[in-house]
Amino acid sequence: MKIYLHKRLLFPILAMLALCIFCWYLMQDEHYSFKSIFCFCCVVVLAVVFCIMLWKYRTHQNWEIALVNSRKVVVEVRDDAILFPNGYYFRQSPVYKSRQINAADINEIWTGTYPISVITGNREVIFLDEEVRESILLLGSKRGIPISDRTDVWAWIAETNIGKEYTEETAKAYEMLAANGIERDEVKVIKRRFLLGYLMDVDTGMFDYLRNVMEETTYWWAMEIALRNYTSKK
Repeated sequence: MKIYLHKRLLFPILAMLALCIFCWYLMQDEHYSFKSIFCFCCVVVLAVVFCIMLWKYRTHQNWEIALVNSRKVVVEVRDDAILFPNGYYFRQSPVYKSRQINAADINEIWTGTYPISVITGNREVIFLDEEVRESILLLGSKRGIPISDRTDVWAWIAETNIGKEYTEETAKAYEMLAANGIERDEVKVIKRRFLLGYLMDVDTGMFDYLRNVMEETTYWWAMEIALRNYTSKK
């Protein structure tokens, strides 16, 4: 098991320890005044919190991603909107702040991803939860929203992954990608861009891949690739 020493967590711990020493001398200088004791206790608590986080995410290459993915996302489907009361999966999305999608903004329901998703007017794939599959399909039927089982190109990209031998399945993956607007040369460019191993963790497609993305520009670039085979029907 590989252990990661996260600098963005380690530096605050070192800073807190330095402040602890400072506050200790401050307490002695001020003869243990309430203010100095309070400051010392606050710094100690913060240092402990960062130490716990450092230990908790020691086996995660990216602790920020692990923190986001640990949160349970709740999806509520209503007649006029889809709500995310606990927040959305990916902070790069506008839905992360708004916590909702108006039904009028949904261009398509996409059953070809896992979990099921919808495509909004700003050409973004918004992932829901398999528990609301029936509810979102019913909403689509009521409001006349197109439903598609179009392939998830990110799943096929994963099939051509670095480290895999060239097999009949790999050849089929390249054929499927070409049929969906992504030629072999572009697949190589995509894999070179994410040589750090992001694609190695992709099992079910785009959703798994986005769980490893933190940069906003990369998020929207991944959206453009995902929607290469999409044509708005609204």
